[in-house]
Amino acid sequence: MLLTNACAILPELRTADHDPEAERRALRQLAAACNRFSPWCAPDAPDGIWIEATGLAHLFGGEEALLERITEYFRNIGFAARAAMAGTPGAAWALARFGNPASLIAPSGQETYALASLPVRALRIDTDSATLLNRLGLKTIGQILDIPRASLRSRFGTAITCRIDQALGKEGEAISPLMPEPVYAARTDFADPLTVFAGLEQTVRHLIEDTAEQLKADGKGARRFTLMLFDTRNGKTELSVRLARPSCEPAHIARLLREKLSSLEGRFDPNAGFDTAVLYALHAEPFEGRQADLLNSVSNDDNNQVSISRFLDRVTARLGETAVSRFGFSESYWPERATFHRPATAAAQAPALSALALPRPITLLPRPEPIEVIALVPDYPPRRFTWRRCLHEVVRAEGPERISPEWWHEGKIPPARDYYIVEDGQGQRFWLYREGIYGQSPDQRWFLHGFFP
Repeated sequence: MLLTNACAILPELRTADHDPEAERRALRQLAAACNRFSPWCAPDAPDGIWIEATGLAHLFGGEEALLERITEYFRNIGFAARAAMAGTPGAAWALARFGNPASLIAPSGQETYALASLPVRALRIDTDSATLLNRLGLKTIGQILDIPRASLRSRFGTAITCRIDQALGKEGEAISPLMPEPVYAARTDFADPLTVFAGLEQTVRHLIEDTAEQLKADGKGARRFTLMLFDTRNGKTELSVRLARPSCEPAHIARLLREKLSSLEGRFDPNAGFDTAVLYALHAEPFEGRQADLLNSVSNDDNNQVSISRFLDRVTARLGETAVSRFGFSESYWPERATFHRPATAAAQAPALSALALPRPITLLPRPEPIEVIALVPDYPPRRFTWRRCLHEVVRAEGPERISPEWWHEGKIPPARDYYIVEDGQGQRFWLYREGIYGQSPDQRWFLHGFFP
């Protein structure tokens, strides 16, 4: 059904763009959450989750009770779900999607009986093969099981027979479970409370070196390091630094944490020191090495990027994460919504397509300012305009570029805009727009929105 037809039937219909990558991440998160039922879970794209329940059912009161707990959990978090249990992954997959709700448990060894009445699509075969089988009058799995394997392979290849053997347990099927993310951390317990600042600095250096070695062994770097200090009065002090690029270099990490540790200098109580120190490396990512030449030097561009990243790290560690910001991009053509500010140490974001479509000024005014314009109707560029009591004669102009309002946002819908790039006699370039469409809006107004270099 077309979206327009669906909205005509149900005007209050809510829609969302299909985002396969977001769905993949969400399914992985759901699979990780199923560790409450089993330590062995894995996503089955696009809409399934494998749960290895061998030897676990008695912990939940039996197999039926376990399936009910699983479906109830998903209902409570807003998902409709069907769960089935069988001796093979293929049989469980088929029952969960096509099985009778009254019999969703197939004991090991009884897969043939449980699958016989299910449609051929339950074998996880492609749509073309399922359609061809239906045209030949083979609509259920039981009908296929009566056909000699040689006939099936000669007509359909080995895909169908392989799926049958997997569902019946005659052929193995490898499924990789989600593995827990490794924890990169180092810990030191003191025999006597630590009450000297110099001893704390030395301890932190050792913790950083141990954590960095763990990261290097896995070829990763971390974007955040958190130091937790536990004192003898059951108190806790937490110090964190965020990095613009993943790093596992002890010297750089130590320099950043030293900025945070300086806040503790002179505040040590000789009667209540620290008895435990723990350093965590969070947001670990694969570390991207830099290509070096025969003289073991890297390009100037790489050096500049690393130097800028380290500078941002130092400023952020000293002044806070909001001290320096960078531009972020959103999927919007409306200039006020196309960009936003985010912390400089946040992960880099690729510009949205809307931000790369057409030239945009580097500088935008906090809000568009009204101007007086002389221009021919209906859509000619300005001949001259007055801004802040200064007259500008236009010698060159490009446009118009029409930007329609985003009607799906709540609130009053603003008029459409026609944008022009104009240049005056002094070589200054401006970004102007006319609000409203000639002949459709009762009046049109002109505004100055930004400046080009």
